[in-house]
Amino acid sequence: MPDRWEVVRTADRLHEAGVRVSVRNVIPELRNGGSHRAVGALLREWKAQRNYRPRLEPKGLPERVQASLANAVSEMWLAARAEAAAELVAERDRLEVDRRAALEIMDEALARLDVAEAETARLRERLARHEEHD
Repeated sequence: MPDRWEVVRTADRLHEAGVRVSVRNVIPELRNGGSHRAVGALLREWKAQRNYRPRLEPKGLPERVQASLANAVSEMWLAARAEAAAELVAERDRLEVDRRAALEIMDEALARLDVAEAETARLRERLARHEEHD
């Protein structure tokens, strides 16, 4: 069974060198080698502790494939932007409807307040007249 620290040091060294850290790359670097199962378990721990995510680097893609990928990405980007713009317009429309509804409610409340204040003034005047006659 490989030594944990040897696996860790080897994985660190490979990572620093820009080599993908995998069981296939680590085992040949170990002094006594190791099984896929034993090294794999230790590498899983190493990857989890370091939040290791290997970078995939496209190598040697044919130009036609690269052009197709570039076109596809461009089309997806344009579609995503159009979708986001449509969602933004829809959200603005919903907010405008909400704003208008809130203004209507506020206008109604202010109208009721005006009526209540007028009624209060009328009742105070009436009370004052009754108090003068008593």
